[in-house]
Order: sequence, then structure tokens, then C-alpha cells
Amino acid sequence: MDTLTPIFERIKRKETRYKEKTLVGLIDVTPEEYALVEKQAKDIMVSYKNHPYLYHIQSDILSLYAILFDMYEYTGERFWESLAVRLGLDEKYVRDITVEAMKISYENRCWSFYQTTRNEYVETIRMHGVIGNDSSGDKIIYVLYVIYLKDFEKEVTKEKLDLFFPYLRKIFRKYEGSVEENATNYELNGIAYIRGQIPKSFMHAYLLNPSAVATVLRKIFNYFEWMESGNNEPIKINERFENKIRDSLKRNNGFENEYTRAYILKKPKQMPLKDRIEYQRRAVHLHVPTHFIDFQPNEEPNVVLNVFNFQHKLKTIQLNISMGGIGWKSEPVDLTFGAKHKNLRYTIEKPTTKEKIFDSQKELYEETIKESKAVKSKESSLVKAKEEEIASVKTSVFTLHPNGERVESSLAELKPGYVYEISPPNRVGVEKADQKKIKESLFFLAMNRTEINDGKMKYNIKSPKTMIAFSNNQYIPEMTAYINDTSYSILTGTVRFGIVMRFPYSLNELQLKVNDETYDGLTIRKKMLKEVKLLNNGDFIYVMEISEGLKKQSVNMLQAFINIKGVQLKYVQQRFYYDPEWSFSCQQVQFLNKEYVQIDSISRLDRSKKITKIDDTKLSLYLKHQKESLQVILNLGKMNKEKKKIAIREFENTYLYDIQAKQTMMGDDKEKVIHQLYACWSEDIKKFVGVLLKESGADSFIQNFTNDYLGFKDTFIGCLQEVDEGFIDCILSGLRDALVGKITVKGAHKKYVAELIRILAAQQTEPTTQRYIVEALRAYQIPFKDDALYGNIDNALYYGVPESAVMASPVVGKLLDAVSQENQILSLKLYKLATKFQLSEMDTITAVKNIQVAYPDKDSMSYYELVLSFKNLMMEKSLPNGIVDSQLFMYMFYHFATEYNKEIVCDFMNEIEKLIDKKMNEQEDIIMRKQLVLLAKNLGLDIFIKNRV
Repeated sequence: MDTLTPIFERIKRKETRYKEKTLVGLIDVTPEEYALVEKQAKDIMVSYKNHPYLYHIQSDILSLYAILFDMYEYTGERFWESLAVRLGLDEKYVRDITVEAMKISYENRCWSFYQTTRNEYVETIRMHGVIGNDSSGDKIIYVLYVIYLKDFEKEVTKEKLDLFFPYLRKIFRKYEGSVEENATNYELNGIAYIRGQIPKSFMHAYLLNPSAVATVLRKIFNYFEWMESGNNEPIKINERFENKIRDSLKRNNGFENEYTRAYILKKPKQMPLKDRIEYQRRAVHLHVPTHFIDFQPNEEPNVVLNVFNFQHKLKTIQLNISMGGIGWKSEPVDLTFGAKHKNLRYTIEKPTTKEKIFDSQKELYEETIKESKAVKSKESSLVKAKEEEIASVKTSVFTLHPNGERVESSLAELKPGYVYEISPPNRVGVEKADQKKIKESLFFLAMNRTEINDGKMKYNIKSPKTMIAFSNNQYIPEMTAYINDTSYSILTGTVRFGIVMRFPYSLNELQLKVNDETYDGLTIRKKMLKEVKLLNNGDFIYVMEISEGLKKQSVNMLQAFINIKGVQLKYVQQRFYYDPEWSFSCQQVQFLNKEYVQIDSISRLDRSKKITKIDDTKLSLYLKHQKESLQVILNLGKMNKEKKKIAIREFENTYLYDIQAKQTMMGDDKEKVIHQLYACWSEDIKKFVGVLLKESGADSFIQNFTNDYLGFKDTFIGCLQEVDEGFIDCILSGLRDALVGKITVKGAHKKYVAELIRILAAQQTEPTTQRYIVEALRAYQIPFKDDALYGNIDNALYYGVPESAVMASPVVGKLLDAVSQENQILSLKLYKLATKFQLSEMDTITAVKNIQVAYPDKDSMSYYELVLSFKNLMMEKSLPNGIVDSQLFMYMFYHFATEYNKEIVCDFMNEIEKLIDKKMNEQEDIIMRKQLVLLAKNLGLDIFIKNRV
């Protein structure tokens, strides 16, 4: 538990602040912490089998893990099944113990429970995760992006957000109370469809704790604005939400579709930020900004604006309504009234239902009252308004030049990289820029995304410019070093970088600081400057190299300052990890259309720590580094787009990470993939052989194959381009050698060669090719069913019992049914006499004579020799070189086969086959062979060729 203490301390801070409104998923958790939670959760579940009791802390860990699983791993299938598969445990067991843990934790810690119509435990987990890892999270990001495009029109301001969040709460209250689990049953008509994409769990999370979720949404909207600007400077946002946004955009083509395309291409629209009254000598101007308005499905989108002076209505106008992403909005209006109307307020309402949408009395009316009281102490309100107007006019903006010149400018003309002076600053606020206030002037260095607010308008720098860039030769874009929860770019070799200085600034105004070493313009020229480039717009790029002050295999910081008019302002700041001899490399590769990460520098990899997949574009691994391992994040999206296709030998011999399966490819994993590949290739070869056999027949195939092997191989390689050439050569050469009785392949390849032999054996018909098939069947010990091969007594056979049939009781009734009644009885008498092993010779002779009297077709001596031959077979497993009557002898053997299991019968059949191999009497041999084969077929035995006699 000690290792998880920081996580639960963060949860405790949330609980202290929000009480029962706490959303557990809004805490920050690193990949390492998530792995620890997962490990402990699995240990608890495994130990629960032997000790079915949960302590409070164990319940908390299981409840927390379920939420983190939804946030980082869940991909949208059945939740409990996915969780069980992740842990490698039974689904019902995982569900039951997690539900039990949730009952304890949610009651003990006062966490909110989402009581819904179905799947309430899963929905509760998803509510606390806020934005899940699966496609429902993609839908949320898509909805927020549409809101940014259509409702905010690509301009995110505090004023808009202050109006939007209460409006969102109103919408969610209505939809969250509907019967459907997710309101997705609407037609694709814009607003209804967009609202229908939002999961109920997300709505409930927002309604439960609107301030906390709104904070997340505000950062996401700002992130969209940051992406729109193309700024390279980092933006403060939770890494999980940043990754989710990037992954969602990547998976969904940047959310560009017929509905959003026009708005994505549309330029940001600057609009009035808030409602206000502007006093002039002869008139009063009322500025009404955009308001968000909701309508019922069948309601006309009409609203009116009522303007009052105190309680006296001055004017009513209909507002123009436009459709946004998640709702409707009114267009801003400017109205002018006589100067005597000093106490203006307004309402927005629906004309049919008289529902009041907005009343400005808190924002305008009370403020007007205060202003009226202040005016009484002066000559008139007009004089006060005039003084404020004059004061605002006096605020000037200057661009500072190196020679001390101040060039007058305006807030609307700000450009990144210049130092500006605002004098006097009055109520002007500057954000996202280094600034200093000296006396009555505010100095600031404008950068990408710098914001200026003069109380009336908000000005943004919308033309981003890269101010510093490291050389691509030293920068490793696909990797970052992850140290103390922070990612750093990795630089190697000689650190070279370029800094843009806007004209007329030069090195004289620049100061660099590398860690603790400071360099002025003169030192930069002498020690660091390598190249100067003049850009078309008159700016300069100063290319420099750092040769001193860098910390090796550690984090470094580079800062640049501009000194103008005695004011030093920070220009750029870069932190990076520096290793002058960085040797680790990897690449994305493809094998069988599946993507892997190939680790080229295995010696540097710390294989004691697992490679883990953070999300669809990032992997985490560890390198050997001084005392502790160095964690490195691989950004797959920045690797070479053209993935190298590797051959099977490279697949076998390189260190690979399976991106999709989220695991390192071990020997068994590779062997499984290779065997699957071999099986596919073998099928391709068999299909092609089938085509050739259909065209020419097996006999012609075998003749041509044995006579022109190289030509055949080239034909296969040319036609089967998806199959590895080495595999084709191995299988075909194995078949070639098999046809002359040799085995030259091993393992799985042997099986694939055997399959081709079976195909050829089943279709060959001519004696000229039979000898090749016989050699192959013999060498590979393949059972066969070719009567032509059975009947050829030059082929020595032997019989085997398939594993599935061992010890099974034989059934030979059909064979005996085919024997005449007389021969059945005669062969049975002779068999029983032959198996009376204790009977004396004289008694045997007497019995034979009695049989001869009943069956006089043969003399007594013939019957006696049959009995004696069979007795020798049973007792000594030997037979004489000739048998008096092979047919009758085999009938006797049939009776034997009815009494013993297949394994014993098979053993004696092989003894009989040895007599055939001696070729003493071809006619008798053919009879016995025929009867043995019939018996083998009847018993379901395998028939093999032992050799050629």
C-alpha cells in the first residue's frame, strides 16, 4: 500500500474539497502508478479465493483500479469481460469481487454512486472516469470539438465559458433524465445528433460536479484553440486528456466530415466579449453579446430582446438565432438610446411561452445604480464618461527598437518576437508573455499565443512563428526521456540550434543561459555563432553550437533573453535531455501486414523492466543508465511513415514488440506466428499443386517434377509471390528427396511435405510413377488406401493401430458373413482345435480325422498341417514357408480377430505379412495379402509400406 500512498493522498485532497461530489478519475496518475495499482488489484483478487474477505484499503484499490482501467485500457467491449481478460481471471469472479469492493468503498469514502436503470456499477465506474478510453470518449471529444467550432466559433474566452457552462448544465439535466441509457436515437439533424453522442455517465459526472468537470472542459477548449494556432510552445493540460484528444483526432480523420468541414476551414471570428453600456455625450450604446439558448424539439427557435430603463420598457426586437453545435445561439446586437437613459438593462425571452432566458440586472442594472451614485458627486455623468474616454485614448502601445526608438503601434498589430511598451497600462492585462512593470509603463515580449485584454476586447497573436529550433541531426524526434513525471526532448552529438531575431534586433540584444553559464552577445559571436541567415522578411536566424556547460546524460536548460532599454525579458526556454553518445535506436516494421517495434540496440535495453503501451501512439521502455534505468517514451507517430517489411529470418532473430498485443514477442510467440505462416504458405502450395494436377494429372506431374526440378521450382516461385522463396525451395526439395526414399526436412516442414505426398498418392495411377510414391510413403511412414499398391506383393506392408483405436474391440462380422456357411463352421472347428494348446499330438490327429470325415474335400494331413501352422503362429509367432490352404488359414485368423483387441490382432497380421515377403508361393501370397488388407480395412488399421522386396 505504501507505493500507492501518493495516489490516495491526491484522492483525499479531492474528497476534502468536493466531499460527496468527488470524481476519482480527475486525479493525475502516471503509467507507473497505474501499473502498480493493476498489480495490487490482481494480487488482491487472486488472494481473495483463499481469504474471501476485503479490508477497506483492498476495496479502495479494486474500486480505483476499475476506474483507471476505464480511463486507460478499456476499448469498448463488454466491460467485465474486458477487465477479466486483462487480469487473466474468470469474468463472473472479477465482476462479483469488484462490485463487493465498490459497495464497501463508495459507502466508506462517500463517493457518489450513479443509480441508473441498468449496468449501474459499470456506469458508476464510467462516471468517475469522466472521459473513457473507448469510443465513447471519442464521441465526447468530437462533441467538444464541434462546440469549439460552431458554438464558440474558434474563439474561447472567459465570458463565453461563463455563459456556456450553466447552459450545458441545463441541457444535461433534461437529457440525463431520459429513459434511454444514451440519447442516441435521434435523427442526424445537427443539434439532436450531437447531443445524442454524449454518454449518460459523462452527463451525470458534469451534473454531479460541474466546477471540476468544467475545469477539464475549459482546458480541452483551450487546447483546441492552441492546436488551431499552430503554436509550438507547450500548453498546460493533463497528459491523459492530451493523448485522448490526439488519438481521437487521429482515429477519426481529424473529425473532418460533411458536417464539420466548412467550420474547420473557417477563420476564427472575434466577437464582443460581454454586455456593456457605453456612455457618450448625446447617446448611450448597449452592447448585447451572443447568448446560448435551448429550445424544445418541436419549438420554433424564436426569442426577443426587451430593453428597459429601470422598469420602463424602451424597446423589443427579435434576435437572430443561428444553430450551433450543441444548441442555438443569438447573434450579438448593438442598440443606441438617448443620453437620458442611463439605467439600462435587458432580458431575453421566448415570445410564445414567456420563458425568461436571461436577465442582465445583475451585470448591468446594479452596476448602473452604482455608477449613478458616483455621478452625483461630480458635475454630470457625461463628464465622467468623457474622462474615461480620454483616459483610454491616452493609453499608447510602442514597439521598442535597439537604439531606444519607440515606434507607435496598436494592440491589433502585435507580432511574436518583439518587445512592446504600454504606457500607461491602465486596465490592460497581458497573459502568456514575460512582462515587467516599471513606473507607468508595462513592458512585455510578445510570443505565440500572447493575449492582451483592454477590458473591451481581447487580442490574440494568431500568426505563430518558431523562435528556436534544434538541428535535425542532433534531435531524436521519436523519443523523449521521461524523468520525474516530465518528458524531455533528447539531443545527441554537438548541440546546434537556431534562434530567430526579429528585425531590427540582433545579437547585441540577446543573452543566452545554458544551465548556470551566461553568455552575452559578444561571447556568443566569439564562442557559439556558426552561421547567420537572412530571411525574406528581414529577420535573422543565428545558428549556434553549445560546446560548454552541458550536463551529459542529464537534463539541461537553455534560456534566451532580450535586453531592450534596460529591461531584460525572457524570449525562449527549452529543457532537454542530452547524451553526446546516444546509441539506442528502434524502428517500426511490418511482418505479414502487422506492425511491430524492432529494438535495434538490445544491449542498451533494460530487459528486467517490461515495455508497456501507454496509448495508441506511445510506448514506454527503460534503458540501462548509470545507477537507475532511464525511462524513454517512444512516439510511434513520429517514426518513419514507411515501415520496413522484414523477412521471416529477421522476424525470428530480432527483438520485437507487438504493438497490438501489447507484449514483447518471446520465442514461443514467434514460433506460433511462424507456424501459422507456414500453414498458410503450405495451403497456397497445395492449392497450386491441385491446379497443376487438374491440368496434367499426378503421373505427368511426378515425371516432370523429377526430371526438371529447377524449372518446377521457378514456376512455383513465380506464381506464388506471397510465399517465401526459401520455404518453397525447402518443401519442394523435401518432396523431390521423398520420391527417392529420403527424408531431408525436419519439424513442421516434414508435415507439409507429407501432405503433398498424400495428395500425389491419392491421384497417381500408372505403374511407372508408382515406385516414386512407394518410396515416399515408405520414407515418411504415411498410411495409404490404394488397392493397386496393396495388391503388389513387391511392396512389403505392415499394419498399425491408430492411436484413437488402441485397445478398442475389433468387429469382423462383415468379413465372416462373406464366407460360406460351410467354411465358417470348418474354419471355426480348425481354429478352436489349433488354440487348444494343451492337447496332445495324438488327440489332435484324432480330432483332425473326425473333421475330415465331416469335410472330405481335403485329406487329414492337410487339415493337420493347417492346425499345426496356426498353432505355431499363436505360440511362437512363426510360420512355415508355405501354407496348405491360405484361404482357409485366413478364415481361421478371422475367428481369432473376433476374440482379441486390435493391437494384438495387428501384431499377428504383421507376422503373417512376413511370410508374404518371402515370396514362396505368389498365388498363395496374393490370397493372404488380399485377406489381410480386407481385415485391416474392417478393423480400421493403418497400412504402411515397409520396403520394396
